[in-house]
Amino acid sequence: MTLYHFKALNPAGEIFEGDLEAASEAAAVERLRESGHLPISFVETAKSGASAEKSGLFTRYRQLSHAQLTVFTRELARLISAGVSLDRSLTILVSVSDNPVERELITRLIEDIRAGGTFADAIRARGAPFGRLYINMVRAGEAGGALNVVLERLADYLEKSREFRANIGAALIYPAILLFVSLVSLVLLLTLVVPQFQRMFDEAGAALPLPTRVVIAVADWLQAYWWVLLLLLLVLLLGVPKLMARPGIRQRWDEFVLSLAGVGPLIRKIEVARFSRTLATLLSNGVVLLTALNIVRETLGNMTLAKSVET
Repeated sequence: MTLYHFKALNPAGEIFEGDLEAASEAAAVERLRESGHLPISFVETAKSGASAEKSGLFTRYRQLSHAQLTVFTRELARLISAGVSLDRSLTILVSVSDNPVERELITRLIEDIRAGGTFADAIRARGAPFGRLYINMVRAGEAGGALNVVLERLADYLEKSREFRANIGAALIYPAILLFVSLVSLVLLLTLVVPQFQRMFDEAGAALPLPTRVVIAVADWLQAYWWVLLLLLLVLLLGVPKLMARPGIRQRWDEFVLSLAGVGPLIRKIEVARFSRTLATLLSNGVVLLTALNIVRETLGNMTLAKSVET
């Protein structure tokens, strides 16, 4: 038997907590439902030190994915459009969700709303996964009495954004595969094929041209100091993200990327499309222009283009 700490809704719609001993979480859920309560979340309290700490840390840093947020927004919009109150809509979503992270998030939203806060204030207090765009659109929808319309548009926006990123990722897969295969082929040639030719050249005693001597020297270095290459790769993987976190270095890098002949125009088109789509969504939902521009600026991935919005 395992001891669970649970949160549930009683028949009056009030959230309460307690402890329950059961053979499994499914059995605990069934017992609560038989007593007329609606389970929200369960946490094992009988876990031992390291395991419990690891589980707690893992849960703490999980959050809704982009796709899950889209589904949540769409379902909430449809419930409100059907005439269900916001409080009741969130309660229904808690009851049908099988994602513990989502259940915990919605429970917190319900608590904030029942404490007298607005939906916009509730999602702002939760932080991730709700961004400024989401919060400001919800605030505008609540002020205008059209929360269901705003949520439906938000769901459309999130869905299009996800499809846009998926298309970009799909377009980059083939070049990435080609680059990877080329690098692997080059390493195999330098470490396996070139040494075979080097022995043939040594036996022949012929004078080699400069390009051939350079290739052989690179192959010899790679065979002797391959670990240096791995160390350099590790330093790049660990150091580049930290360098890019510095605004000055990030901006210079973004300027360099925009100056590249093939990549620069593509990056500009991607960012302009994101800028236009986000700004149109905000303005069509009642967000004032200045606030909308500040929000859109934060959605741009290129710092140089983001700073151009300020001017």
